[in-house]
Amino acid sequence: VATEHTVYAVTTKLWAIARSRGLTNVNKNGKAWNANFVAYKFADAASAASERPSSQIISIPWSGPDYSVKWTYNPKANLYYRENAGASHIDRDSHKQLATTNIVILFQDQSNAQDGYQGNEHLLYGTTGTGNAFIFMNGKETKGTWSKADRTSRTILKDSSGNEIQFTPGKLWYEILATGAEVNVQ
Repeated sequence: VATEHTVYAVTTKLWAIARSRGLTNVNKNGKAWNANFVAYKFADAASAASERPSSQIISIPWSGPDYSVKWTYNPKANLYYRENAGASHIDRDSHKQLATTNIVILFQDQSNAQDGYQGNEHLLYGTTGTGNAFIFMNGKETKGTWSKADRTSRTILKDSSGNEIQFTPGKLWYEILATGAEVNVQ
């Protein structure tokens, strides 16, 4: 049985916690954490609303209606709005529906964690290697691939022609699904 877990954080709060623990942007040897950082690529501003599709709905059934996810595209705002279990997915702090500019769905090998948890329901995903990916932005779907060399490398996303994805400026939301999982796009 697949389950969904949502994790999100506010960067300013994360930096404050790091400061309180004496953590900075360098390690004990003085090397900056971002010395080898490779940023994602972003395109210029998104196309005008009149050039975007009038609608797009992305549905992920997960393991049934209690965990189903639906993203509904709004071309005027150029945002995807998230529903979970048939209701708007509301941020507990802002009281607004969760929304993002870019959605990345990675298909990864899934296995049970074998961690002693009741029913062996915790799942592990193969986050290194390669696999298929769907990327949604500006109301359009791009099928491509993901690759990640090792635990500390950045996940590289490419379209079907082998070009690295250039995201629309804004938030990126990742959904990790088991290889072969169902995604419905309308």
